[in-house]
Amino acid sequence: KNAFLASASADGTVRLYDLARYRCFRILQAPSYIRTAKATAPTGNASAQLKAMHTKMNKDHDTPGAPLSSLALDPDGEIVCAGSREPFEIYVWATRTGKLLDTLAGHEGPISCLAFDPRDPSTLASGSWDNTVRLWRVYRNEQIDEPLTHPAHVLALAYRPDGHRLCIACADAAIHVWDQAEARLIAVIDAKPDLGIGGKFFDALAYSVDGKRILAGGISRFVCLYAVEQKVLLAKFAVTGRSSSDNIDEKERATAEDDQDDADELPGAKRFKLAGQALRATEANVNAVAFSPTGRSFVAVIPSAILVFGIPEESRFAPFEVDESVTPLAVADALKASEPAKALAMALQLADDNLTDAVLKHACIDDIALLVAGIPAKRAAPLVTLISDRIERSPHLEFYLEWLLALLRTHAEHLREDPAAVRTAQRALLGAQRTLTPLLEDNTFAFSYLGSVAASSNNGRSNTTTTAVV
Repeated sequence: KNAFLASASADGTVRLYDLARYRCFRILQAPSYIRTAKATAPTGNASAQLKAMHTKMNKDHDTPGAPLSSLALDPDGEIVCAGSREPFEIYVWATRTGKLLDTLAGHEGPISCLAFDPRDPSTLASGSWDNTVRLWRVYRNEQIDEPLTHPAHVLALAYRPDGHRLCIACADAAIHVWDQAEARLIAVIDAKPDLGIGGKFFDALAYSVDGKRILAGGISRFVCLYAVEQKVLLAKFAVTGRSSSDNIDEKERATAEDDQDDADELPGAKRFKLAGQALRATEANVNAVAFSPTGRSFVAVIPSAILVFGIPEESRFAPFEVDESVTPLAVADALKASEPAKALAMALQLADDNLTDAVLKHACIDDIALLVAGIPAKRAAPLVTLISDRIERSPHLEFYLEWLLALLRTHAEHLREDPAAVRTAQRALLGAQRTLTPLLEDNTFAFSYLGSVAASSNNGRSNTTTTAVV
């Protein structure tokens, strides 16, 4: 079966692209419409971004068909569905013939998102600005039970891979998890503290392969990773214009939005000037997120790039693995008692980079191999990442290289499963090589020159002595 890509546009068309021949082989046209109403305006404390989206949505469209705002392709590739901004309908086409099969009507606001049920490809979930998610039997043109209601506009939805849960992102910066078969709300994750001030929200969701984590992105400079069952934030990834982005620690959540260290212009950023002072508003828009098949990395799509992030699963602080005796003070006591292995194990459990680095510096270089052998395999990747960072910044290059070499020798099998850590180490080594190569070349030339000068001086002294004897 040929692979193809489907795209929907505000020009009222769905286009199908052949990925083998790199061409559009079919254009599906949405029905024409007569504008009769406007989308319901956001009320209350809706964000400026959401209100701007509403204003744009209500502009007149000079298109032959209804402007499309969402798209879903069934797992078999037989039908494609697209939701319209207005009228508030979902159109169903056959991909083989391009024929419009049906129109699903029932929403009272723009259709913002669509997704097929992985268990039953004939079931479609649709989210709308009318604050509801509706489930449809596509081939029968009928709704399944009552809609799932929410307190705000529905902006994104994603099925768990097994199809037993439906995750929904709303304009109130909350993520709702449903057992859609029973129309029962399982959990609500409040993301306001993670997004910061400014009325930001998520409009892109993706489940991990195991269904335990949810990835969320949207109108924010962060992509957030949540543990669904525990309803907790696992990690935050900054979306910047740089080639790499580090996770934001939990303790930085309150001040992350005020961080002014990043001087790079972000895609989508705007600059404002007021009373002679430059005020910067960072509006990094993440259009889509998706996990890799292994769940160890993910991509985030921004207007100008596709960013790839690694997720070392054991690199985060794991409170359930730490008892009350594991504290920074206990680490210091272990170092004073000349127990570096115990100190290193506790520092790795606490996932404190500065504390771990202090333990590394107390180790004797002859004991590195022995200490690395006692490290659990799951702690190897975060330690490689830490050491790679120190290789790039510290003058103690040989010391950290010994640690890295010992880790690669001892935990090679486990590190093969974490390409992100290996790539980080490779980048650090290449950076060190670029820094040292010119210095080594200069030293080589300098020694060569000094050697030639010394040889010339010795030859001159020898000739003088010979002449005096003659």
